[in-house]
Amino acid sequence: MMEFKSLKDELRKKLNEILSISYKPEEAIYVDDITNALYDMDNSVDKIMLIIDEIKELPEGIKQIIDLKIINESKNKCEEIKRNIGNYISEIDDIFISGKIRDKFINDLEEICNVAEDAENKFLQLRNTLRGKMRSFSGRMIGNLKKLERKINEIKKNYEELGEISNNLLITLRGKKTLMASPEILDLVRSLNLGKGVWGVWAHEIVEKFSGIRSVAGELYTEVVSIEIPSVHEEPLRLTMDQLLSRYPPFEPIQIESDGIRGRFVWFMESTNIFLPKSIQVDKCIEVDENTGKLISIKPFDLLNDIQNGEVRIKIRMGLHKPFIHIKYGSKDLRNLYSQYRKYGDFIKKIQNEYEKHVQGMRGSGKAYSVSNLGYCWYCILGLGLSTDPYDRTCPFKQECPVGRRTQGECREWSWSRRLFPKVYVVPERKLISAADLEYGQPLLFIKPFGATGVRIHELYKRAQWYMPSVTPEGPVVEVHFKKALKKHLPKTNVIGFEIPLSLIKAVIESLLDEKITGKPEISVIYNHHNISLDKLLLSKFFIYHMTKKGLDTFSFLQMKDNEIIKKFNQKIQKGYNQDEVVNFAVDVLGHTLAHLFYSYVSNALEIEPENLLYMYNVDEKNNVLQVAVAENSAWGSLDMVKHAEMRFGSIGRMLEEFVNNIIEFLEKHEEDIRMHMHNYIKMMQNVLTDSKMMKIADELRNAYMNLISNGIVLDTATFLNHIVISGQDSEIAKRLQHQGLIDGVGELRKRLVDAVVASGINTCIDGCTACVMLDHGCTTPLTQNISLSRNLAMYVLKKLSGKESIKGRGNRLGLAVFGQAEKSFFAFSPYLDEEGVKILTDLAQRGVKVVLITHKEFAAKFGERLRERGVNVYIMRTTRHDKFYIIDERVRVITSQNLSKLSSINEFSFEPLTPEKAESIVRQELGGSAVERYRGGYF
Repeated sequence: MMEFKSLKDELRKKLNEILSISYKPEEAIYVDDITNALYDMDNSVDKIMLIIDEIKELPEGIKQIIDLKIINESKNKCEEIKRNIGNYISEIDDIFISGKIRDKFINDLEEICNVAEDAENKFLQLRNTLRGKMRSFSGRMIGNLKKLERKINEIKKNYEELGEISNNLLITLRGKKTLMASPEILDLVRSLNLGKGVWGVWAHEIVEKFSGIRSVAGELYTEVVSIEIPSVHEEPLRLTMDQLLSRYPPFEPIQIESDGIRGRFVWFMESTNIFLPKSIQVDKCIEVDENTGKLISIKPFDLLNDIQNGEVRIKIRMGLHKPFIHIKYGSKDLRNLYSQYRKYGDFIKKIQNEYEKHVQGMRGSGKAYSVSNLGYCWYCILGLGLSTDPYDRTCPFKQECPVGRRTQGECREWSWSRRLFPKVYVVPERKLISAADLEYGQPLLFIKPFGATGVRIHELYKRAQWYMPSVTPEGPVVEVHFKKALKKHLPKTNVIGFEIPLSLIKAVIESLLDEKITGKPEISVIYNHHNISLDKLLLSKFFIYHMTKKGLDTFSFLQMKDNEIIKKFNQKIQKGYNQDEVVNFAVDVLGHTLAHLFYSYVSNALEIEPENLLYMYNVDEKNNVLQVAVAENSAWGSLDMVKHAEMRFGSIGRMLEEFVNNIIEFLEKHEEDIRMHMHNYIKMMQNVLTDSKMMKIADELRNAYMNLISNGIVLDTATFLNHIVISGQDSEIAKRLQHQGLIDGVGELRKRLVDAVVASGINTCIDGCTACVMLDHGCTTPLTQNISLSRNLAMYVLKKLSGKESIKGRGNRLGLAVFGQAEKSFFAFSPYLDEEGVKILTDLAQRGVKVVLITHKEFAAKFGERLRERGVNVYIMRTTRHDKFYIIDERVRVITSQNLSKLSSINEFSFEPLTPEKAESIVRQELGGSAVERYRGGYF
């Protein structure tokens, strides 16, 4: 009898035959295996460095008790290990290709193992020494010492973890061969072998993996996660990682109604700075592949059925000497009513009636919110707590909160209204791993476009952020750090992007910061009242970035009084700042902003949905480039984005040119739109401004804001209003206005703050807002975009580097950076020379650049022989000319008053694009005829 085999069996057989040629499980090492181990090592190092930073915040008296030399040495070693790990992650394929690199990798792993073991022993000894000294102390001191002991012990454990991961990887590398199997085939075979149920896998799942497309609508295939929400869907939902973390992130109540109650489901991640109750066992809630770190499935907690008393309380530690953030999910009272009435058909109505009676009993009267919605919350105005329990009309954390404990009776900082639970953002970190050779297009002056196919990208999710509600929805930022990162892999996708020389960007920014250079862009901060130059705005952003620890500890900053903030600003900025720190900050801000802008542009221009794209940027000091790229959010590169761009624009070079022109025009128009919006709004508000209350509040806010900006400190409106409340200035303003009989108290003031800040004329979009470059999803700094983005800096740099505007700068910084871009040829016409200029020319020649110089007789007489000996082609002008220019690589003409002498002077530079033919024609014209002769040495 003939045996019939299913398509699945035949497909499995054929694929296994292919794999048998090159794949032996006992011998194989996969790229993902090594990459995942490196990411785990990187995570351990991050945790060590974070704890070391927390130790350094301890009082001096505490730190003096221990050997700080060990702490500092540990920080330096961790930074070195982190750099090495980053280099190997970005060039992972080289480990498989080059035996030399693999041997170096193994040696580096051995060194990391030794460092981890040595550090573990040192911190063990440090902990034991500290325990001995603790016997001599008592009172508050002993409490601080115990904190220090815990920190030291955490560092020891993380070093132990680092050593274990690196040692396991070392054993794997030594014991196996580096044979790489096709990841696509392996993935498909695993799916076939692991298919569940009687029927195995569905045919469409096989098609998904082959084609990279999940539906006829063109939804791209990436790894999927199942989430189970009982009584909502009969089967678990299957979502991509992006969809899951956007729609149903951890720590955020799921806004789906089930059995009449919304927000009853929530899931958590184990985190290093969160204290979860013992009843919450996260490993029963989520399933993660131990080997790959990939999230497989989630079963959220049902607060009304899975939790014994119907509520979960968590505490979030935001740093040493900082108050805990308290969050309460669910409701004990609601759970009791739910259990009591759910057997009745109209039980939600009965529960609501009971709730309204409760509210009337507490207040006598007042609005009763929906009791069946756990997706809303009461909150602390200071951002120290929130609760989804409808019954928490007074603060449930009063006895655990330092502010509450100081308050007699009900805490005034607890809100009188509910808000939707804040949106939780799970923050992605993206790495472009081992791209195929980048294919470069026609540069736009110094900006080089590229495309690449077959690129491997890893996305890590190590943390989540959200705003605590305050007077504005954007209150203080909360960040939680996952104990284990979630991982997503795109094994074969496509990217397009561009590179800008890093040295040139830094020189442009340094020129912007130079106080002697004039003509800087002005940004309006108060309508018709006050402007600030871009360099001062940049310094203010840097100061806030520094004071808020990259925007993540806003509470400590916002609670300062104005005079304290101004004093700190003077100490950090006005009395002399570290220019390298500011420049590096600005470079990162620029890269982030350009990545946002390019991401939006590619989505619109190529008509690709934003969720099907990812942006990346990389400040690559090693290769001296700022790299900005957009990739397909697709496992197999199904869209062929590079070819799509070439068909749409003719070339990726043309696409880059269109992008730059489009963005400059858009940003200029946006600035004008802001001015017109403020003009029209103020005009419209003139009727409202007859309200003496509003006028007085607006005046108070404007005066407070002017006090800050007159000292160089610029806050966006949301941060400013949070500062007014958290620092207690709202109470001071309220007292003054109450004394004048204008308002009833601070409660009325807070209700009017948002309208009053607009009426005051303070610019609502100083350098970043949702209308320009901010992203709702997919941003790598979702809640600190007001600091980490700057549309004005992006517009300034693009205008300068695209040649649309000239730029002033010093020759020994901007000039050197510009001339240093020459890779093939450098033509210099009519410059004066000195020793510094000679060095520029000879350095270029010794790098293999063809250097041609036309100069005046006296400079040829003084330097000509030395230049000629070092490879510079020197020509002498017979007639005097004062105009001068330079041509770089036959594609950029630099028109400037800058000589190759007195390089510290300030000069103007303009950049003009040239074709090779045009450049050749200019050079030929200047070298031809009788006006120029070749320098041949000796007397002439």
